[in-house]
Amino acid sequence: MVFLFSLLVVEYLALVQVLRAPSLIRSEALPPRVAWVTAASMMFGAMLASMPLLLEFSQAARMENGESISLTSNSYLDLALLGIGGLLAIGSFGYRIYFQRRKPAAGFWSVGANAMGLLVGTYFVFVVADQLAFFAPPRDDAGVVSWGYFSSLGTVKDVQCDRDVLIVKGINSGLATYRCPRGIVLARFSSMPIAPWPAYSEGESAQLAAAVKKLHAEAVKQ
Repeated sequence: MVFLFSLLVVEYLALVQVLRAPSLIRSEALPPRVAWVTAASMMFGAMLASMPLLLEFSQAARMENGESISLTSNSYLDLALLGIGGLLAIGSFGYRIYFQRRKPAAGFWSVGANAMGLLVGTYFVFVVADQLAFFAPPRDDAGVVSWGYFSSLGTVKDVQCDRDVLIVKGINSGLATYRCPRGIVLARFSSMPIAPWPAYSEGESAQLAAAVKKLHAEAVKQ
């Protein structure tokens, strides 16, 4: 919910700033160049940050129509889109705040809106850093596991999760580290799925690692 709410906030703020740009220029609250460049950066940043969610919806629609989905080895595209979007939000909203320091007449709501945009951009960058830290270093034994399937086997008892999927790493080490998402999962068809902070719980499971390795071994034999 935090991630989706943040997307809605930054999109709303960006749209409002684009629509307000002409009036800000006429009132000389902002120079034309500052007004349009920062407004465009806000809108572009909001669009980039929304792309991982739109790509997830697109892939779900394709699967529903019977189309095949390629399982990519990495998911840096989604992280890059979200990270660049966050950096643009930090830069554009942050510069507006810096510029407003030189304009004592800047209104409370205007400063507050820019501060909110700055916080949302920082949150997006933190989500990217959190995901990169979880999957570092890059590995082959990471991705999404069907927890619904493994929980039905009854052999994995050291995982606490009530969702159908788990984000897992470290299968080959014998002790899998997992995240149980409590919200939306982005880039789920990759080896680096994204469960945006704080909507997940984390734990470790040797039984899950053994069960996944056993399933892989049986699949290879067939």
